[in-house]
Amino acid sequence: MTVVESLEELYNYTSPSDKEMVYVRGYLNDEDGGGGFFIFDAVSKLEPFYQNIAPDSRNPKSPYASFEAMLKIGYNANYDGMVCKSQTNPNGNWTRQWDRGKLNLRWFGARPSGSDVSPALNAALKYAQFDIAIRQRDSKGTYLQPPQFFPPINTYNNSAYTRPGKTIFIPSGRYYFRTFISTIKYGVVIEGEGNMGTSPHGTRLLIAHEYNNPATINVLPVANEKGAFFRFYANGSNNSGGGLKDLSIDIPDLNGVNDFDANIVSLISEETSCVDSNGNIVYCPSVSKWKGENLVFTLNAKAKRAIIMESNQNDQNGEYSGRRRIRDASLINCWFAGASVDGETVRATQASGLHIIGGFFSSGLGAVNDENPNLPPPTVLPGIFLSDCANIHLNGVDLTHGEIYIHKRSRHINIDCRFGRLLIYDGVEKEHIDLQVSKRYVLNPRKLPDYLDRKNAPSGYKCYNNTHEIEQDTTWLHKPLNT
Repeated sequence: MTVVESLEELYNYTSPSDKEMVYVRGYLNDEDGGGGFFIFDAVSKLEPFYQNIAPDSRNPKSPYASFEAMLKIGYNANYDGMVCKSQTNPNGNWTRQWDRGKLNLRWFGARPSGSDVSPALNAALKYAQFDIAIRQRDSKGTYLQPPQFFPPINTYNNSAYTRPGKTIFIPSGRYYFRTFISTIKYGVVIEGEGNMGTSPHGTRLLIAHEYNNPATINVLPVANEKGAFFRFYANGSNNSGGGLKDLSIDIPDLNGVNDFDANIVSLISEETSCVDSNGNIVYCPSVSKWKGENLVFTLNAKAKRAIIMESNQNDQNGEYSGRRRIRDASLINCWFAGASVDGETVRATQASGLHIIGGFFSSGLGAVNDENPNLPPPTVLPGIFLSDCANIHLNGVDLTHGEIYIHKRSRHINIDCRFGRLLIYDGVEKEHIDLQVSKRYVLNPRKLPDYLDRKNAPSGYKCYNNTHEIEQDTTWLHKPLNT
């Protein structure tokens, strides 16, 4: 069998014949983990994914035509890690022999060397989330004959590929993301080799770019309040089964210059086009069954939050069966450390079935407060903010130095964890049903830090530091409260 050193050497391979197999030792060399078996297809029409559009210097305020045009995809126009052109036989291409399992980010040229790996992840996402091919019907609902699909069925290795939602595996190492990645729409899981908190050889992702750069702000998919580096969106179809697993995700402090000023992860369902005959929204695509597992988030810079979840479907009465399109998400054994600009580590709006199990929320103690050295900085208070959520379960997560906000409307909230402060909205728009707080956990028997004290609680909220205080509250005015 022929063996070549790199994809560049494969591209220059002399006179390949149809069905010829070659082993490639690496993307650039035999030490980068990008190797594999490639077979030449003399009639293949596949093209490598590559994009590197230079900004328009004539229009410095809006140098890119769109967000998609701004993305860097792949490192080389002749090969992307899955498909490689042939310089000597332009009628065909080399294709990686892939068992449809996990995609390895090293295949696409990613290296833990400090260089930007966003182009590699964007190329991998192209293969992980091919568009779903939907069989078309006529005006009466009958399938067209012969079968017609839109978008056309994608093929890879001469096989139809209609199942988006693959796992992208990132081996251990430190990877820097210095530019944007594309929006994730089809349940892709990004998986590492263990987080740095539990594994000595884990996978660490460092997001080292500014979100609201003046040169790109006009084409961003969403403003920084809801914007994020990892964006899991439901738009046109359900985004089901995606997530992040076994990773450390850091926002490094860039000395106050070009800091990342958005969220790290967003789960967003904004579509409102699904209506019934009366114009009421009845069902919209959801982000569902998303899972974050064994993650460590370190917010050293100006990140808004670690995670934001939000759906925005309402009818005139504020009630219908299609609300809360963020469904059945879970955070399992996730650790959150460092500053959050808004004091909300996790924010959920119109979410249903959220489970946060194990892990801890750190307040970032140890940093110096300029006004009072005895207090933590005001921006490092961790917390979970729940607004108009239902069926939420907080089990065994450590929020001893943090707080839980329950805002305006809530349905069936179960709190079975330690918390420093529980804040429940008590204004005119309150509507809480079935809040359950476990007696198993009480606050540590030491003095509360001032930032968790009741006297510093925001107005319009009832404030509790433990379950006993809730039981003793005779002024409770909400619907049934169980402890």
